[in-house]
Amino acid sequence: MIEACGGKPTPGIGFAIGLERLLMVMENQGITFPEPKGLDIFIATIGEKADRYAEKMVYQLRKEGLSAQKDLIGKSVKAQMKYADKLGAKYSIVLGDDEIDSGKAVLKNMETGDQKEISLDTLICRLKM
Repeated sequence: MIEACGGKPTPGIGFAIGLERLLMVMENQGITFPEPKGLDIFIATIGEKADRYAEKMVYQLRKEGLSAQKDLIGKSVKAQMKYADKLGAKYSIVLGDDEIDSGKAVLKNMETGDQKEISLDTLICRLKM
């Protein structure tokens, strides 16, 4: 291949398989994909400081086996909450400078709409219950 593109003759090997064929073989073997788990928590952010803090929180939550996500493109809080709902997040929090400074945020149950103030330090423990 390299030689065909003007390069020196270079030995090599390769492998390719069509995705459809792979899926057919998996189906014939009775192999299935696990159902997606769903999102445990979505962190909506307001401002750069909150965005950086949320990145660390998402990392910690994932490290503890929870699925977590945050906005990556700077949407408004309203748009972030709509996105959290679209993703099927079980919980969400809105994180801004005030929440970081106080160490507390409001945890919202996305299904029931119930909200309660929690310490950011105990967030992971609360979600694992």
